[in-house]
Amino acid sequence: MVPLPRPTRRGSGGKLSDVLDHTLRIGDAEVSDKIIAAMKERGLTPPEHLETPPVIERRFVVYWEAFQDLQSERRTPRGRIPVSAILDYADRYGLDRDRLKRIVWKVDETLLAHWKGVDESEKRQKELERSSQKTVGGSGS
Repeated sequence: MVPLPRPTRRGSGGKLSDVLDHTLRIGDAEVSDKIIAAMKERGLTPPEHLETPPVIERRFVVYWEAFQDLQSERRTPRGRIPVSAILDYADRYGLDRDRLKRIVWKVDETLLAHWKGVDESEKRQKELERSSQKTVGGSGS
């Protein structure tokens, strides 16, 4: 099932968090194109945020790449990217340490919030399945 498109929470396009949020909720350009086509096929007007998704401004590409590179540095699969890894990365590539940390952690907050929502949704789904199994199993006794 495709999630119902909704506008990004942050508003202005071009921020890395907006790009990540959009991608996590909607998918890549191919998925967006399919949603747009399906809406138009049904006579609906696609929302603006689908037809003009946020994009990474050229000046932020280096930070997006840093965020992607730093994914493997997490100490736990869904833990925060460690500051030591960010600072080492900044030193290795000659980036401003504070700016890189601020940007990477801001984007990481978006991903961590997404994962938290996925975990909660999966937990609710399992609870529903358990309760429906109890109901089915208990009704025959």
